[in-house]
Amino acid sequence: MITNYGSSMTYPTVTINNSHFENNTANGGTSGGALYNDFYATMIVDSCTFINNTAFNMGGAVYSYYEGNLTVINSTFLGNSAENIGGAIHSEHGSADIINCTFAENTAYNGGAIFNWASLPGSGMKVISSTFTSNRAGNSGGAIYSAGDLSVTDSTFHDSSAVIFGGALYLSKYSDGDRVEIEASSFTSSSSRYGGAIYALSTSGNMPVSVNRCNLQANSAWYGGGATFSGVNATVTGCNFTENLASEHAGGIRNDYGELKVRNSTFTGNRAHYGAGGIGSLQASLADISGCTFTGNVAETWHLGSAVLSYLTETRINFCRIIDNPDADVYCEDGQTVDARYNWWGSNSPDFTELTAGDVTSTPWIILTVTADPSSVRTGGTSLIRADLLHDSEGVLHSTPVPCTGPVDFHSSAGSIDDASMVLGSATSTLRNLNTAGTVRVFAALDNQVVSTTVNVTAASSGITLKQLAAAAAWVRNYHARHRTLPSGVRVGAVNYSMAQFLDLLVRGTVQISSGNLNPLKPRAVGYGGSTGIHSNGRLYRSAYVNLAVTLRNFINTSGRAPRYALTGYGRVSFVKLVYCYSNIIGFYGSNGSLPRYVLI
Repeated sequence: MITNYGSSMTYPTVTINNSHFENNTANGGTSGGALYNDFYATMIVDSCTFINNTAFNMGGAVYSYYEGNLTVINSTFLGNSAENIGGAIHSEHGSADIINCTFAENTAYNGGAIFNWASLPGSGMKVISSTFTSNRAGNSGGAIYSAGDLSVTDSTFHDSSAVIFGGALYLSKYSDGDRVEIEASSFTSSSSRYGGAIYALSTSGNMPVSVNRCNLQANSAWYGGGATFSGVNATVTGCNFTENLASEHAGGIRNDYGELKVRNSTFTGNRAHYGAGGIGSLQASLADISGCTFTGNVAETWHLGSAVLSYLTETRINFCRIIDNPDADVYCEDGQTVDARYNWWGSNSPDFTELTAGDVTSTPWIILTVTADPSSVRTGGTSLIRADLLHDSEGVLHSTPVPCTGPVDFHSSAGSIDDASMVLGSATSTLRNLNTAGTVRVFAALDNQVVSTTVNVTAASSGITLKQLAAAAAWVRNYHARHRTLPSGVRVGAVNYSMAQFLDLLVRGTVQISSGNLNPLKPRAVGYGGSTGIHSNGRLYRSAYVNLAVTLRNFINTSGRAPRYALTGYGRVSFVKLVYCYSNIIGFYGSNGSLPRYVLI
């Protein structure tokens, strides 16, 4: 026993390392089969093993009482038992940290492995990175019974059972300000009558209970196969409820007399013998469900509320994905109208006479849409195809996505397109290999719905595009910069052209761009008359070089050949320099999307 009855200002601290405690017993109604920590003392237990220890009252292995501080690290508790509460550990009126520990086959009437009674300010328990397997309670809390503050993080609960409440966890309020936080933990194959994995209770005022990023699978109970929240303010976020079973009501979650908010969670294959395969709310003040997925949940006998059941509760179910739950997915058994608007039911034309029962508002609902951008392309072009679940049946665009992350099956009557996954309510893929003119129908399939749109494909012009001309101009410019002369010819697109033809294309392209005409250019035959001329260096500003381009174009129109030079204010600019200057102009356009302010000659 480690104790301090308040007679000293110095509170004792003891550390127990690498020790083994087996077959110890606290007789005659006493507590703490192996260790007893009392009255303000601090006990640290590190890397110890506790096997088959027994207490006839509380704390089969460890008992910590009255502002005692208990820390247990890297330790194992196997087969310990208490007649009353806390089969392995009992912590009362103090604080306890349980870190990286293993609890297996411990038993008690309440709290098969751990009992936490946090009745004083600052008291409470943290359970971190610990594993609980096959712990049993004759009444409540197969693994943990907690009255007061409790935090459970990154822990695993498997095959726990309690006869009445909370197969793995029993959570109750001791005083105002108490709260429970359960984070990143898993609960599997646990059972009780109420709350197969978790049972949370507050009889006077709401106690906040948050369950975040947890997995609850294959748990079972009469009511609330996964969890039961009674009179508490519960928030469930980012959790998975899978194949939990209620032999009466509410396969996934049962919500009684309190407030329940469920966000971004999935309910898959949960079953209830009567109603509420996924979530059941009975005489609760609120059930607010958003961004959740319900698939394959079953209400076996009633065939009502396979996903959600509401009885005398203000219930809202919005922006959820509700598909493939047999019979009536949402059921209002009695009470105010259930708000089930803005949900995706797997089809653009859901039959609400089958999908809902009772007083349920389901209009408008989310629909699958598909669009093409652009909807008209030239042969060889591409179109971005977008499917989304962001529009409702009345055409309103919403910023809140339904939680669909599966693949959208894209296919088309021509060309090719790949499947894509939904991300934040939309999926995009590129329609390509459009080599033939005509109308292409593009399809998007998701869940039980197929939608389509069209892309018009027109024959590409036989002319030279400004993009092709700019690429060739950049090549000629660089060639001249390296070799101080022009190449004998240039390839534009897939065709070779002479330098005379190229100058014709350059000046006509300059004139077209200046006037806002970006259509392709048709090449023509142009003769070559030589290159001569002397000029001084200077700048030709845009209006000057555009006017010169008009003059050169007109000369070629009349003469059928390129000029040997052009007369400017700087002298006679030779054919070679003209090709180089206009290559600079069109090359600049290709890089910047506009003509340069001036060009050097």
